[in-house]
Amino acid sequence: MKYYRNNFHPVIFFLLMAMIALAACAPGQNIPPVLATGTATRAIQTKTNTPEMKATSTPTPEHRCPVLTGGAELKGYSNLVELDAAILDYVNHGGDPASLKSLLASTDLLRVSAAVADLDGDALEEIVVSGSITIINEGSPSDDINLINIYQCSTNAYRLVQSFQTEDVSSGDILFVEQIFEKELPFIIVKIRATIGWGTKYYAFGWRENQWKEIFLGGGLVGSEIMLDDQDGDGTKEVLVLTGNSTGFWGGASRDEIDVFAWNGKNFEYSYSDLPPGDDRVHYLGDGADASKKGNLMMAIAYYEIAARDSNLSSYFTTYELTENQTELAEPYQKAFAFFRIVVIWFSQNRVDMADEVIHEMSESFPDGTPGNEFVVVAKEFATQYEVTHKAMTSCLEAVKILDTDYPDVLKGHIGDWGFMNVSYSATSEFCKLN
Repeated sequence: MKYYRNNFHPVIFFLLMAMIALAACAPGQNIPPVLATGTATRAIQTKTNTPEMKATSTPTPEHRCPVLTGGAELKGYSNLVELDAAILDYVNHGGDPASLKSLLASTDLLRVSAAVADLDGDALEEIVVSGSITIINEGSPSDDINLINIYQCSTNAYRLVQSFQTEDVSSGDILFVEQIFEKELPFIIVKIRATIGWGTKYYAFGWRENQWKEIFLGGGLVGSEIMLDDQDGDGTKEVLVLTGNSTGFWGGASRDEIDVFAWNGKNFEYSYSDLPPGDDRVHYLGDGADASKKGNLMMAIAYYEIAARDSNLSSYFTTYELTENQTELAEPYQKAFAFFRIVVIWFSQNRVDMADEVIHEMSESFPDGTPGNEFVVVAKEFATQYEVTHKAMTSCLEAVKILDTDYPDVLKGHIGDWGFMNVSYSATSEFCKLN
């Protein structure tokens, strides 16, 4: 029987076993193991020691849009079908979608505008193109067609995914990209101009509730402007449209107004209007009348003072002044009337001192025999009557009778006939009313 000598020294064996024990007891890194699932990762809970995994880079997602080469050229087009083909050919052969905004040119019959934005939240930009064409028909009215096309890239190519047609329009202009609903995706805002009349409508196009949607925002006249702003802080923006409120002679002195449209849960509907400062004396006479009806007499005085003293304002003439070649009389009569309305307000507040100051200023501005002096005469009679009755309305109604008997042309020809969109008066007694 042979014996084999063990050359493994006891000391070396002891040290080796000690090192193995220490290694087994040493704490590992406090990092949970991960399991790759596509581009995402998730933690796997375990109670056993697991060999440390080496970090690997996250796989790059497949590039779903064509690579920009810079060598593509936009082909010509003369109708909406050719326009669609030219756009797809350009972007699918390496053309930069952002360049379409400057490359797409409009003609007399074909009007084009474009925008590029991520509308569906996939981090890839969609292309939105508005194309409007006028089709000339022999012996009959022309037809206008407007398309809003949305192009999306997938599998390395752009394709048309949605097309909206708007009817009875002469053009559709893409304005800007805007988020309307809080924590939702943005929309493309488009101005649509009507073929007949002076109307302009505004629409939003985008991805909502898992589909491409068209949302009507509001409307105005040609030349209007739009803004979106969350005025009530509810997370949904209101639509503000700055537009004229009348056109043509019979509408009177045209004036801008701000129409506000609010979201009701299903669509945008008209809410209210505000009037920015006007540029005609008639505007301020109307603002003064509105303020007095609302009970804000100090605001009414402020408007009437502008109408009475600002010589830079235009003065919209009445039909009588136009037909009788007296348009130069519009300014003095409107100024004098504004002063008189201030007198009415001060007497209504028993401020005889302030009323007397205004009457004195009127007397200097409109001497005897000049246009507008008629209101000076009435204001002085007002003061005389008030000294006796101490009742503003009674005194005013008695004073304005002078206009009916001695100066009938004032109401007939110079005050109140300023078009249906502006303040109007049909009787001298209305000069005394405040609310």
